[in-house]
Amino acid sequence: MNPLVSVIIPAYNSEKYISEAVESVINQTYKNIELIIVNDGSTDKTLDIVNEFSKKDSRVVIVNKENGGVSSARNLGFEIAKGDYIALLDSDDVCSEDRIEKQVHEMNDKSLDVCSGAMTTFGNTKKNKLYVYPESDSELKFNLLFFGKTIPCSPAMLTKSIIKSYKFRTDMDWAEDYAYWLNLLLEKKENVQFGNISSSLIGNRIHDEQTTQRLKDKNRKVIVTAVYDGLLKAKVDLSENEVYMHYDVIKCAKTLDENEMNLYLKFLDKLYNLLRNTCECQKYFLIFYKKLIIKQSKLRHLIIGHLSKKYGYSLSLNEKMQIEISIMKNHLKRVRL
Repeated sequence: MNPLVSVIIPAYNSEKYISEAVESVINQTYKNIELIIVNDGSTDKTLDIVNEFSKKDSRVVIVNKENGGVSSARNLGFEIAKGDYIALLDSDDVCSEDRIEKQVHEMNDKSLDVCSGAMTTFGNTKKNKLYVYPESDSELKFNLLFFGKTIPCSPAMLTKSIIKSYKFRTDMDWAEDYAYWLNLLLEKKENVQFGNISSSLIGNRIHDEQTTQRLKDKNRKVIVTAVYDGLLKAKVDLSENEVYMHYDVIKCAKTLDENEMNLYLKFLDKLYNLLRNTCECQKYFLIFYKKLIIKQSKLRHLIIGHLSKKYGYSLSLNEKMQIEISIMKNHLKRVRL
């Protein structure tokens, strides 16, 4: 198989880096591609630069629009794309030369709807670092609702059927990719299959101008709102405060009182009932419960009792010993501080 792959690069005032991004795509080992560059109302030399590429390579398509943000630019690219697969790339990143080849093989071999992969940072950083993400569909789905590592956006590839039915939210300037994957998990009628490749697919440039650096302080509210909205659409009966509590337990090390813990355990049951219909999630829930016992050690009797009553799971002697050792270590760390 040699399917057409549409690569979409949204570009806004990207004159510093756009040439490297474009060259990394047109020089791929996989040749059956079209490169759609959506110029999102740039006021610098971005358009002039990409126009030169389109004159030299017929696979390069330039689309101009008024500035509306990265999500609206990606969505316009989705409408124009002719490929069977659609690859994303940020205008300041660069692809490894065999990125598309690897992803097409993975998509075909595992019948994936979404395939992303590892990234290597470069640029304004003391040391280049490889970021690797979970590969299994079940772990990725669990992590989407438990704020773990999921699917990096810039190296992502999707099927045509996905992008024709689902668009990025244009009311978000932060974590719009997270909201998109969450939307696929919670709203898609057929069970979507996620995957990641362990080898590095792109170079992820670190610089002071990027959105990630400017908007980190919005993280908590935006993420919680995205999860709450998604769960409501999935017809899960819950309050926004429950999602905030879930986020704060995981990301902010919030200590719960007994009443809060009882509410939280019921909330976790709701997530389990939802996820078990889409993936093999029991393994990841058990791992999470063990971590919760350690972090909320004063209420471990409640958590252990809930595991036994609700799920019929009893901790082994070895598991109990490992948990007590971890609790003791945490206590000693706090004493030293």
